Order: sequence, then structure tokens, then C-alpha cells
Amino acid sequence: MGATISKAGSDLDVHDRSSPGIGVIGVGFIGRVHIMSARMAGARLIGVVDSTPEKSRLATAEFRAERYFENVQSLISHPGVDVIHICTPNYLHYPLAMEAISLGKHVVCEKPLAMSASDAGNLVRLAAAAQVVAAVPLTYRYNTMAQEARHRILSGELGA
Repeated sequence: MGATISKAGSDLDVHDRSSPGIGVIGVGFIGRVHIMSARMAGARLIGVVDSTPEKSRLATAEFRAERYFENVQSLISHPGVDVIHICTPNYLHYPLAMEAISLGKHVVCEKPLAMSASDAGNLVRLAAAAQVVAAVPLTYRYNTMAQEARHRILSGELGA
């Protein structure tokens, strides 16, 4: 697949085209975590979009994304973006995930996936039909306190 060089900020970056390209919508606290985690896993940050074009421009430079996107639709529809990370306010999760999945993009969506069980079920069905992965990261699963609580619940220590 090769590599390309693009100007991002003041440095030249070399991007391996064999790694997945991600787009992140919303670059507040949790968006930053998604960017860091995806990069640690070997993904390329194609671009980011935030609540305003100016915030998007600043975030593009700060995170050294490959390119600038002025709006969500241009990020989601970009052919180099394989995975969309949705890190927005909760009420936007469902429509953004619907749009991304309908365009054949994999989705990593912050919790909750949707505001209702029926909407979440609809996304699950749509992702299956589109043969894409749609995931909600839940990092507390392996937290020591969460494991201890699970143990106590399963052992009956807390009662029925």
C-alpha cells in the first residue's frame, strides 16, 4: 500500500496506508482519549471535526491530522476514513452512527450508543446488514473495583 507524506502543522508526517484511517467527531476529553488509543493501536488520524469550523481547524493542527474537514459529512464520506469515532453529546450518537454505517464505515461510539433501546437495536441491525463493526468502548470492564463488584454479585454475597 505504500506511504504518503503530507504537511500537518509544522512537521512532515509519513502515513502508512496499510493501517486503518480514522475520523473523530468531537475532540473534547473523550475524543482525545480515542485519538491517543487509536494511534497506539496503529491507526492513522485522517481528520477531526468539532462543534465549529474554527475548533475543527485548531484540532486538526493540534492532533496533526492528515487533513482538515469543515463538517461531519465530509469527514464521514471521505474514502480514506475506515472508522468513525463518535465522541459527541449523547443525542448526536444515533444520527451520526446511522450516517457512518450507511456509508459502510466502522463505528466506535461513546456510550450510550443511542437514546433508546429501539434506536440502539436499529443500529445493530444496520451494522450487521452493512457488514461493519459498530462498538461501544467500555473500559471499566477490567477495572479492579468493577471486577470485585461482579465477583460479589455472582457469588451471592450481596443477596438476590
